[in-house]
Amino acid sequence: YVTASPTPYDRVISYFNGSTNRFSGERLITPLIGGAFLGGQTLNTETYNAGLGWSHTVEYQNVVNAALLFSASNINSREDTTIIDSTPAFVQSDSRLNDYRERYYIAALNHTVATGDFTWRYGIEGGLMRTETDQTYIDWLVPGSTVNASASQTSGLARAYVDVLHEITPDIRAEYALFGTLISGGGTDVQRLDPRAGIAWSFADGQSLRAGFMRDGLDTTVPTLSPIGIVNLQPNQTSTDESGYTDTLAVRWDAEWTPDFFTAVEFQHQEAKKLQIEVPLTAVAYTTGEGRIDRASVSANYLIGHGFGLSSTVAYADTKDT
Repeated sequence: YVTASPTPYDRVISYFNGSTNRFSGERLITPLIGGAFLGGQTLNTETYNAGLGWSHTVEYQNVVNAALLFSASNINSREDTTIIDSTPAFVQSDSRLNDYRERYYIAALNHTVATGDFTWRYGIEGGLMRTETDQTYIDWLVPGSTVNASASQTSGLARAYVDVLHEITPDIRAEYALFGTLISGGGTDVQRLDPRAGIAWSFADGQSLRAGFMRDGLDTTVPTLSPIGIVNLQPNQTSTDESGYTDTLAVRWDAEWTPDFFTAVEFQHQEAKKLQIEVPLTAVAYTTGEGRIDRASVSANYLIGHGFGLSSTVAYADTKDT
């Protein structure tokens, strides 16, 4: 990334990052009755993000932000299967290839201003999403039996939001937010309001409780100028299709027992619509109409000193495909 401050009131940042992951594996099974099973899998994943942002301070606690954002991901998978009987003769020899490509082009504008006990954050984001899918099946024992299926979709995205931080007392803070989402095109037509609300209470020195409700829709994988949680609570990451969403109810207790020892206990209950779950080693996701996720975790952090520390988390999750 590159940053600059052309004036005392302006900041500019540009960034680019990318990652590539490759996996390949083979397995051979030879039963006692003769014959053999040979399978091979490959998975290649590429992800790229780029953006240009600008921030301008109008006056104290009054800031305007704008950004142009881009995200791209490519997922390619291949599965080869060969089965030989005891003759020996080929019983099956085929390949399945999946190719998934996704692109996002987003523009964002945001304004943050404080008035008394309230801090207002509101803005709008919009752009285009394009997805392309190619699937191929090849039966190597039957010449000319290759089957191809391709699909592409381009949709327009728009989101407007208002978020309010409310300092009720020095020990109690609340946050309220409402997000409006519009997705249109490519066979998708979604208009939805996503509410959020939360409260935080510092009931003793170094001790705080937070609780909140959040509804999150499509995750564009693109950085955003909008708030991503409520009273510093963030939902456990889930993925849904364009028309899906996830409702999260979260409760967290943070404690500072000594200047060097901290703990956190958190519970989240999530109800998801049109939930998408990645299938390992493939480019195809599994989609379920409704799902439930309950997760509890306990974390402890100890500061040793000289830049070193210890951190540990124990978590339990229970899920159900409803």
